[in-house]
Amino acid sequence: MPVYTNEGLRFDNEQEAIDWFKTTLNTETPIGELYEELHAVKEWEEGDFDLQATGLNDKEVHIQLDSPSHEGKVFRRVQYNSYGNNEPLEFEPLKELIDNMIKSVNVASIIAFDKVIEILGAIKEGNEKYIADRVTSSENLVLTVQAERNMYDGAVVIAITDEKTKEQYQDSIPSDEEGRIDIELVEKTVESIFLKQMSGKFDGEEVTVDGYKLQFLLNYAHENEKEVEVKII
Repeated sequence: MPVYTNEGLRFDNEQEAIDWFKTTLNTETPIGELYEELHAVKEWEEGDFDLQATGLNDKEVHIQLDSPSHEGKVFRRVQYNSYGNNEPLEFEPLKELIDNMIKSVNVASIIAFDKVIEILGAIKEGNEKYIADRVTSSENLVLTVQAERNMYDGAVVIAITDEKTKEQYQDSIPSDEEGRIDIELVEKTVESIFLKQMSGKFDGEEVTVDGYKLQFLLNYAHENEKEVEVKII
């Protein structure tokens, strides 16, 4: 009887699949010594981050660290991808970069979570400057904060999901070459998702009002057939 892998590969029978799988096994990792050095970093493990390191060689690697809190519904992740790199990666600079990315994720997740809870509290008290149905309740809030870095750029992506409605809203904050972000942007990034009123200095290039992004407000108006009032003061 034919069998298939999750990726869609077909084999005539189970034994053929097992034989093929054995040909993919190696006695050494393709990323070499870097693999052992990465897995020897105790502070990542102590910080509740699970590490996966794969790659083609010691130049092109994919590193992922996950720290899920299923009870708190907060999911932190770091992803580094060096595909396209032509030089062997050095462990110490790579570790420093990942450390910075972890710090960015940790701080951003705390600030973002607190801000969402603050906004939900304001909505419950009748504050009308926020869109009320983004998240149905704090119990249904799922927060994902992910730091990403490749050979060209990087960012921290913040995703807010309602577990009940399955609706998700996300935005990103650019990071520098060292994996750091402007922490002050976290609150504005989160609040932009909920705001239905804005007033302040308009930036036509970034399409922001006092640093708050207009895209979520305009998308909400479009999707819900709402009218928009625009004034130039």
